[in-house]
Order: sequence, then structure tokens, then C-alpha cells
Amino acid sequence: YQRRVHGECLYVNKERMTTDNSGRLGIAERHISEKASLRIAKLAFQTARERRKTHARLPMVTAVHKANILPVSDGLFLECFQEVAKEFPDIPSNHQLIDSFMYKVTQNPSRFDVVVAPNTWGNIISNGCAPMVGGLGMVAGMNEGGSLIVGEPIHGTPKHLEGKGIANPIAAMRAAAMVAQRLIPSIPIMYYFEKATEQVLQEGLCLTPDIGGTATTAELGTRIAARFEALLSLGTESEEVFRDG
Repeated sequence: YQRRVHGECLYVNKERMTTDNSGRLGIAERHISEKASLRIAKLAFQTARERRKTHARLPMVTAVHKANILPVSDGLFLECFQEVAKEFPDIPSNHQLIDSFMYKVTQNPSRFDVVVAPNTWGNIISNGCAPMVGGLGMVAGMNEGGSLIVGEPIHGTPKHLEGKGIANPIAAMRAAAMVAQRLIPSIPIMYYFEKATEQVLQEGLCLTPDIGGTATTAELGTRIAARFEALLSLGTESEEVFRDG
């Protein structure tokens, strides 16, 4: 599970072109604020604490950075992370350089739980790790800002699939489930959704082309929605697992 700061880092979109003795020189600004870094670190630790209720593993928060090369900007991010970590003594934490992290996560992703990073590194992590779980069509994200939340697939707009009806709907459905879970915390919506998705994928009877099948977007989406509805209506076993953690 990843947390990253939107609207900062290189994504402030402040570039300029100048010249030096060698010719043209492109310069990009990178912004890392104390306020946003403290906030995202706190959200990461809160997420780890919440996940402990539904995942049979010890929580862990890992900060990913490049403070050895960027001691001012990523140094501030890491400093804020370590400051917030003191407020959550029950949640173990560590930090990794982005290049070291990508090497280790591709070797053994299970060693990590919640990952928090500045925006640029976070974008690399989310897209780089997507193939481990079936590709970009499987992965969703949620933007949180104050009183507003927006769920979305991480893949953006796959224009090459427009109008063909074969895009994987799981990322969009997962985003909707994430938002619903936040709005209705008393019901384990994400548990039901993940269980329904897992069952449908394991059956292998209705898969879109990106994950090895021939089904359409509507066919896979309908099958997962029906399985989700069935699990939600039965409920008892799922709720016991959710509550017992």
C-alpha cells in the first residue's frame, strides 16, 4: 500500500529554459514542503494501523527517498517522516533509497507493507510495481485532501483501448470500493471486493485480454460485481474475519 504527496516534488510544473557556455539548459524546480511531508507521513502510519485490523501480518511503514543525493528536499521529507514515526511507537518503520527499494521490492514485495514517498518516487513505485499484480489495469489510487477524496485508476486514460470494450475494469472498480470504504467504515467493503475479485480471477473463466482472457470490460465487471453482491449479502464469515483481524 503506497502513500505519496500529490502536487509537490517535480509535479509543481515549474520549469524554465536558460543557456550556459554549453548551450541550452533546462531547469526544473522540485518542491518538498514540511506541511505536506508531515501530513503524508501521518497518513501512512494511520494506514498501517488500520491495515492491522484486516491483514494477518505486523504493520510496517517504509519511507522511500533519495536524501543521499537530494539532502535538502528529500532530506526534509525524511526528517518529517522520522519525526512522525515517534508518534506511532506501535508501528515499526524504516527508510530506503529509491533505487535500493525498487531492487528489493521486485525481489520480495512481501517484505513491505505501507510505503510513503515524495510524488516523483511514488509515481515510479506505483507504475513499476503494477506488473507484479497483473498490470496497470489492476491498480487504483485515492487522492485525499482535507475534506475531499477522489478515487481513480493509476493508469490514466488508455487511449489505445478507447471504444473497444476490452479495458480491464478492476482498477476503476477498486477505486470506487476504496472511496466507499472510506465513506462507510463500519462495513468491510474492501474485504468483500478483494475477495470477490480474487475468486473471479482464480476461476479464470472471465478475464480481459490484458490478463490472459477474451472477456469484455462489461463481462468481467459484471461478474465481479455479482460476486461482490453475493458476498455482501451473505456477510457473516467475512465480517467475522474483518473484526477478528
